[in-house]
Amino acid sequence: MIKRIGLLLIGISIMWILNTIINDKKEDIIEKNNIDMFFEKEEGDNTNKDTNINEYLMILEIPKIKLKKGLYNIKSFQNNVNQNLEIIDSSKMPDIEKGNLVIAGHSGTSDVSYFRYLYKLVINDYCYIYYNGRKYTYKIVNIYNEKKDGKINIHKDSDVRTITLITCTLNNDNMQTIYIGNLVNIESY
Repeated sequence: MIKRIGLLLIGISIMWILNTIINDKKEDIIEKNNIDMFFEKEEGDNTNKDTNINEYLMILEIPKIKLKKGLYNIKSFQNNVNQNLEIIDSSKMPDIEKGNLVIAGHSGTSDVSYFRYLYKLVINDYCYIYYNGRKYTYKIVNIYNEKKDGKINIHKDSDVRTITLITCTLNNDNMQTIYIGNLVNIESY
């Protein structure tokens, strides 16, 4: 009897693990398809996507951590760290002179921890934003920690377009890590 229960538990565990793997693969395929649709639409449609809140507004790519993730319009319910990466309300889009695009995301191990490997970034690493037919290249110039208290001080050069990435600090639930990247290049894609 105990042996049967043990085998049943092993079988259930295997099924659960397989289900998790299959669901993760499905989500990866859906994300890849959505990113492909973003680039296809970009090629054929020059209308302003800022008005369609249910489609990707832009794509964030960080090659070092193998992240390529779509971001939604600030007004979209999907622009939320509990579902996706979140563009913070006070952000300026990449095409705004001296602007700062601020993106927050979870680290950790949950399904929505898109910034789980952000801690691997170092000064001089690159990240990219694809937005309105342009590829914006940012170089990380500053990384620092702050207490997680609902407020954040962003230390950036006010004369330069920047990207700010924010996530929880690795192994410290009371701190958050801020990554500042300066714009170094703009090109069409």
